[in-house]
Amino acid sequence: MTGTVSSTTTPLPESPGSTSTTEATPTVGTTTTSTTPVPDMTPTTPSVSAPPVTTAPPPTIPPEILAEIAAARADLDRVTQAVAEAEHERVRLETLYRTNQVRANAARTHLAEARAAVERRAVAAYKGHQAELLDIVLGSETAESLTNRRLLLEAVFAADADTLSSFRAAQARLADEEAALRSLTQQQIQAEQDVRAKEEDLKTRLDQADRLVKARLPGVNERPPLAVNGFVFPVGQPHSFSSDFGDYRAGPPVHSHQGNDIFAPYGTPLFAVVDGAVAIDEGGLGGRMLVLYAGDGSGTYYLYAHLQDWAPGMKDGLRVVAGQVVGFTGDTGNALGAPHCHFEIHPGSGPAVDPFPILTSADRGAAQALASPRSALPAPPASTDTVTALPEPPPPGPID
Repeated sequence: MTGTVSSTTTPLPESPGSTSTTEATPTVGTTTTSTTPVPDMTPTTPSVSAPPVTTAPPPTIPPEILAEIAAARADLDRVTQAVAEAEHERVRLETLYRTNQVRANAARTHLAEARAAVERRAVAAYKGHQAELLDIVLGSETAESLTNRRLLLEAVFAADADTLSSFRAAQARLADEEAALRSLTQQQIQAEQDVRAKEEDLKTRLDQADRLVKARLPGVNERPPLAVNGFVFPVGQPHSFSSDFGDYRAGPPVHSHQGNDIFAPYGTPLFAVVDGAVAIDEGGLGGRMLVLYAGDGSGTYYLYAHLQDWAPGMKDGLRVVAGQVVGFTGDTGNALGAPHCHFEIHPGSGPAVDPFPILTSADRGAAQALASPRSALPAPPASTDTVTALPEPPPPGPID
């Protein structure tokens, strides 16, 4: 008997890791084997994706506030320039006054010499001319000799007249010089008053700007300005300065200005411009001063003068970091009534160079910090972290 016999093997679950089973369908004379996929029964752990990292956007300062602060800064710059121009005029008049003093002293000396010559001629004329005239008359044997002797006597009288003329010219010259001195004195007084008035105006505007900054940007001086190429602007907000390096200073002694004056309200924080070690000093035209020696081994140092006070803990050899508060703006020394920081840069321990370009660049960073997210001031190094061997301090010089 012939026929077809078929059998089917039902798929069964295999052990974990198996991927297939065999289904056989035998037929007469043939056997067929097929492979079908089987689901993986290995237990799996559901994947959990990490939440997206989000950062809070920096605080947005309304444009009108930034514009208000920019306008206040422009006003400060204008008044600061007016102060500089008034100071230039005062110095110009003082220079003229000193020049005229020298000329007046020379005129007085000339007058004294002319007066002595006149007195000598007067005494000689009183003592000798009467007898000389009698000798001329009595000693002349002829009319011709009498005429010759008379001409000689007239020449002597003419010399007396020249001496007297020189004396009168010296008197007139001295009178002119003294009149010029009186005029310059009045101009100097007016120029001095003008400088003081403009400095008072600047101080008032700085105080107004200070209140504005504190109201609009509270805590702005509790964070350092942005560093530009590793350099931090040395004075907090608000501040103003002009290019006054090399300007004439009467002293004494007479000298050229060796830094830039950065005006700011009393007590405005002063920042370390770079990492380094400090030395403090007090006295002379600079009042309370601080020298910051750069920590890069270049020998460069930075000088701050006229401080109201040093920051707590400041001492010779103390290490500081850029942006750390090292002192506060004041008017010690010869800056009475005009609070500012006199700031100098001495590359490689050499002569001072004009700090205006680097200050201008760093000031942009200070302005950007107004609108930047708040960050804390850098923590100062441990108070025991000091340098015991500082370079020799710079020789004291005129600072104003």
